[in-house]
Amino acid sequence: MQLWLKFGAIFRPFQLLSGVIFSLLALIIWISMLLTTIDKAKNSFCKQRCGYILGHINVFNPINWVFVQSAKIFPVDYVIFTLLVLFLFSSSIVGISAVGIRFLWIRIFQIRKGHTSPQALLLATAMLMLIILALNYSTSMILAPQYATYGPQTFCDRELSFSEKQPDCSRDKHLIRPCSEVADSLAAKQVCTPSVVSTFLNRVTMNFPFFGAIFFWAQFAFLGRILYLSDMI
Repeated sequence: MQLWLKFGAIFRPFQLLSGVIFSLLALIIWISMLLTTIDKAKNSFCKQRCGYILGHINVFNPINWVFVQSAKIFPVDYVIFTLLVLFLFSSSIVGISAVGIRFLWIRIFQIRKGHTSPQALLLATAMLMLIILALNYSTSMILAPQYATYGPQTFCDRELSFSEKQPDCSRDKHLIRPCSEVADSLAAKQVCTPSVVSTFLNRVTMNFPFFGAIFFWAQFAFLGRILYLSDMI
C-alpha cells in the first residue's frame, strides 16, 4: 500500500499535466462543434428543408483543419481520429460511472466497483451503444464535416483548353480548391468523391428533414448542457 502511494506521489505531476491537456482538448472540441453548428445555422443552403446540410465550410474549424492537414501524411489522420474517438468514448464511460443511471434528476442506479447491479450494467451498455451512434453522427457532420466528407481532396478550378484532357493547376496554385458539395465545376464532379458515411447520413437527413432538424438543434442543447455542467464544476 505504501509503495502504491509512493508511485501515486511520483506520477502526480503527470496526472495534473494530463488533466490540463485533456481539458484543453475538450474545450477545443466544444469550440469546433459550436463553430460548425453556427455555420450550419447561418450558411446552410436549404436550412430546415433538408436538415441543415452544409454544402461548404465557411467558418474555420480547428479540429476539421487538423484532420484535413494530417490526412496528407498517411496514416497520421487515422491515428488522431482513433485517439479522438477513444477520448470521447472514455469520457462517456467516466461520466456514466460518476453520474450513474438517472431519469432526469432522479438517480435510478449507481455504478460502483463490485456493487453494480445487473440492471445497471444492462442500461449502461444500452447507453454506450446510443453514445456510439451519436458519435458516428457528430464526428461526421459536426466535429469534422469537411474531413469526413471529402478529406484532403482538391480540384483544379480552371477551364479546359482544347488540347487538355484534364485541368492543370501546377502553375496556378491559387485555383486549387477544396472539394465541397456546392462546387459546380466539371472538374470537381469528375474528381471529388464523397465518403460513404457522409453520403448515407446526408441522404437520410434529406429524406427525413424532421429528424435532421432535431439532430441539429440537439447539438445546441448538448453544447449548452456541457457549458452548464462546466460552470457547476
